[in-house]
Amino acid sequence: MAGTNFKAIWKGFWMGAAILIGGYTLLLLWVLFGSRQSYYLPGYMRVIVFLALVMAGFSGGKAARWQGWKHGGWIGAAVALAAVAINAALIPQIVSVNQVVYKLLVGAVTGGAAAVCGVNIAFLQRRGRLGKGNKDKSLY
Repeated sequence: MAGTNFKAIWKGFWMGAAILIGGYTLLLLWVLFGSRQSYYLPGYMRVIVFLALVMAGFSGGKAARWQGWKHGGWIGAAVALAAVAINAALIPQIVSVNQVVYKLLVGAVTGGAAAVCGVNIAFLQRRGRLGKGNKDKSLY
């Protein structure tokens, strides 16, 4: 695994874990104290997982600065596995191997795409073409 920045993977994973835990905590408080029915709860949980995957991949790719697809894939798979574990603990149900593999693949692809965007944003920031006061410069 030459060329892999494990610090960037670690940073991205913890970003995703923080978003998962914070999002699930806010959702729990909203259901408990907001007198809401939990009918749409799985949909809200999917949105939180998707946001966690995107933000984790983006921050990991930005920290890695190269090979965003590889770093984001690892980050996305790890965050998806954490989400499956948390969901299995919160909503006890039978989880098949096919569902876990599908969620790992979706997590890796989503995290990889977000990390590629993070690498490109970091590149533009290093070049000075993205940031405050650079509105008149072309991106190319």
